[in-house]
Amino acid sequence: MSASWRQFAAIQFDATVAAVIRALEVEVPPEGRPRSFQGPGGFLAAVTLDGAWIVCEAGHAQPVDGPGAVLRAAKLTAGTPSGDALRLWLRWWGWVPKAERAPEPQEQTPMIT
Repeated sequence: MSASWRQFAAIQFDATVAAVIRALEVEVPPEGRPRSFQGPGGFLAAVTLDGAWIVCEAGHAQPVDGPGAVLRAAKLTAGTPSGDALRLWLRWWGWVPKAERAPEPQEQTPMIT
């Protein structure tokens, strides 16, 4: 029997669950992706049904301007279990790292002669 994303859907998504999903190479479809991420120290991030982003720290919740703001608020560096898990979770919700984004098209500026 192989692992299924349904076995992980009811578990709070954190670094441990992300590591197991990655190790088992489980593909999680959009309907199985958790809407919240539990980080270390009580950090919690969530995306609502209407696409709003919320960060909770120390019992205080605040809306933020998207996945990039969640990443900045979390202060979890890439290469750590929690940092990589957060980045995996954010990718599921559409975040793309700067290094992978297509360059912005340059505007044509008229030459002055």
